[in-house]
Amino acid sequence: MFHIIDAKDPRYSSPDKSTIDLQAKFFELPNEGFMPFTANPLDSEEHGRMIFADAVAGKYGPVADYVPPDPVVPDTVTAKQIRYAMMAAAIREQFESWVAQQSYEIKDYWEYETVVARGAAIWSKWEADTSRDPVETDQLFMSASSY
Repeated sequence: MFHIIDAKDPRYSSPDKSTIDLQAKFFELPNEGFMPFTANPLDSEEHGRMIFADAVAGKYGPVADYVPPDPVVPDTVTAKQIRYAMMAAAIREQFESWVAQQSYEIKDYWEYETVVARGAAIWSKWEADTSRDPVETDQLFMSASSY
């Protein structure tokens, strides 16, 4: 079992408040200083359970609210996923009409690629030609990743 000397900056690290991230300093690791630690009331180690209880009780200051991580835009999705996302957003027909007016390079990319990259030129050209906000394309990719 580790013995805690001090802890600071507690923050719930899960939406259900079942874990707390904090900075902890342990007696057994004197050269480490404060280090990241996740406390859990169901931890297999007693010190993990104790640190969680102490944090909830306010021993290390108020526990900050959970902050969800920023959404991650996938670098790639499958052709099927992006098409499903476009159908759900009701923009597939508009996009494919735009593709039909483009170079063979763009037409072939849309027609034959099985994995679609967010960084591919097709997306920046579509955004420029249609005044589409790149954030909307990012959201399309995030939506596509759920299919």
